[in-house]
Amino acid sequence: MPNCTNCSAGYFANVTGLSSCYPCEGGTYQNLTGQEHCPLCRKGTYQDEEHQSACKFCDPGTYQNRSGQLECEKCRPGTFQNREGMALCEVCHAGEYQNEEGQKSCIKCPPGMHQQQEGQTACVECSPGEYSNISGQANCKKCRSGTYQDKTNQSSCMKCDAGTHQNKEGQTSCFGCTAGHYSNVSGESECMKCKPGTFQDKENQTSCTECPVDKYCKEDGCVDCHLCPAGTYGNTTGQVDCPVCTPGKCSACTYGITTGQVDCPVCTPAWEDPVLCPPGGICPSGSSYPDACDLPFFAADRSTEQCNPTEELIALIVGCGVIFLIVCIGIAWKFYKVRQKKKHFPTEETQPLTQSGTHMYTGL
Repeated sequence: MPNCTNCSAGYFANVTGLSSCYPCEGGTYQNLTGQEHCPLCRKGTYQDEEHQSACKFCDPGTYQNRSGQLECEKCRPGTFQNREGMALCEVCHAGEYQNEEGQKSCIKCPPGMHQQQEGQTACVECSPGEYSNISGQANCKKCRSGTYQDKTNQSSCMKCDAGTHQNKEGQTSCFGCTAGHYSNVSGESECMKCKPGTFQDKENQTSCTECPVDKYCKEDGCVDCHLCPAGTYGNTTGQVDCPVCTPGKCSACTYGITTGQVDCPVCTPAWEDPVLCPPGGICPSGSSYPDACDLPFFAADRSTEQCNPTEELIALIVGCGVIFLIVCIGIAWKFYKVRQKKKHFPTEETQPLTQSGTHMYTGL
């Protein structure tokens, strides 16, 4: 009886009496001799040829999750595989994406974009009010206070201009400083109040203005300055308060004196004892001479310092009006009577004339 020979590696014989061994089919292998079958290629491997003694590893960017396969599958978009012989692909991490198949790695989202979820094929643009300044970000950052961003897909935020501010995060614009406030540098979260002695009556300003001579402001955030009151003065700009005039200086009165607010001049003898306003006249504050009202039709009103109409003038105006109305009514009545008389008077008949020019009448 002839001797039998063991099947070589890559071959098998599962029945007796064979003259030759069978080759291992694709997707299988056999690394030993004298075997009755060929094992299936395990997951992560494949074999596309016959009578092989080993299986091949799936290349990076591919996978095989079933046994006995002739080839490996490419990793789908949103996944990757950077090692060989793997049964599965890995999903792209947050902050990354992959829009092609069969890839060994994922791509980081560029600045101005982000991706919160895993296994994605694209990144998302940062919204207005947000930014991303580095690659591979899962989330965009909000613009901090004092900055803004009004566009999408941005890698930075812009500072608020001087004269504006923004006190919240993630904003798309800045607000102008209101009157009484200012901002002298960019990127401010709050506008500053004008200091005492200064004011600002406009919006969006970068500085405040000193109160002019004869005015003052003692509070923060003044929109306008106040006039120095009587008995005080202001001879410089930017005053917080007006100093009080010293004794012997001029002060306010209703007649015969002037109130000086830039300084307090020494009163002249004529001013030290103000003269009372005479009857029938008006004396505005600071006047040197009284203004006389035209009597008897105008009389002085000391509360308003004006010449107002008297009762006599009002009566005269009313009387003239009544007389004018009576005259108009009389003329209208006379005209009416004349019209009525003409209406009832018989018309004269026209008679033929004789040669002598006299009328010719006929008898009964």
